[in-house]
Amino acid sequence: MRPRQWVKNLLVLAAPLAAGRLFEPAVIKTAALGFVAFCLVSATVYLVNDVRDVEEDKQHPTKRFRPIASGELKPSTAVLVAAITGICGLALGFFVSVPLGITLLVYVGLQLLYSAYLKHLPVVDLAVVASAYLLRAIAGGVATG
Repeated sequence: MRPRQWVKNLLVLAAPLAAGRLFEPAVIKTAALGFVAFCLVSATVYLVNDVRDVEEDKQHPTKRFRPIASGELKPSTAVLVAAITGICGLALGFFVSVPLGITLLVYVGLQLLYSAYLKHLPVVDLAVVASAYLLRAIAGGVATG
């Protein structure tokens, strides 16, 4: 689930911070919920990616230590956890606001396409990676209005 990578999800706070409204109680609440929702869906993407790439990761000098590649976590367990985090993250996103839920759906869809196919397309892969950061910032804006 790579919690160390979740720091990227702090970009959810960028729009309300830039608007000078981050520390308003209602805004900080919805921004925090948006952050949590993004952490959940990004965990989903990392788990699915690691299940898909398990054989390649086993041969990689550092990725071989990831829980799925090392055998610490069964792929079936990872898929179950991915389903749970994905459902919870999307449900939370739609609970906060429909536009946030849609933004999360777009993020998950793009990242799953990236994992399956787009990462092998030289220029497209960079655009998808960049869009993941942009979608985080958009999420903060739509979550907080």
